[in-house]
Amino acid sequence: MRLAGERMRRYLGKACFAASFASALVPTAIAIPSVVWNPSQPDPGLYVLTALYSISIGIPLALLHALLLGLPAYLLLSRRWRFRWWHGLVGGALVAALPIGSMIVWSELAAHSNAADIAGIARVLLYLGLCGAVGGFVFWRKMRPDEAIAA
Repeated sequence: MRLAGERMRRYLGKACFAASFASALVPTAIAIPSVVWNPSQPDPGLYVLTALYSISIGIPLALLHALLLGLPAYLLLSRRWRFRWWHGLVGGALVAALPIGSMIVWSELAAHSNAADIAGIARVLLYLGLCGAVGGFVFWRKMRPDEAIAA
């Protein structure tokens, strides 16, 4: 079932914000358990500051990714295909990892990087992809037809 007009725009805005918020919380969700499971860290306050930093910087960046890249991709592709959960996962991972990943890979290829540098790039891209996949899944969850009708 399709929503029309103002209601659809309002609902897309809520879904984009929820996806961005969820994407920005992934680094925090990774940092906080490391403090809990390893309390002998030299400075546990550093993890708290890292969590606050990732939220304060991550939410605006994730929202920009969602609005400038994810939303147009969703609107374009949803005209042809039904939006499924795995579309949200893959699309979110691509929206998060491709812009920064392409810049990193391009600069590292120009610098003739070694295997250790390439492994570091792969870790960064996987991390960004994880953040984006979480955001894409939350976006799919908010855009499900039963959710849209109930709102």
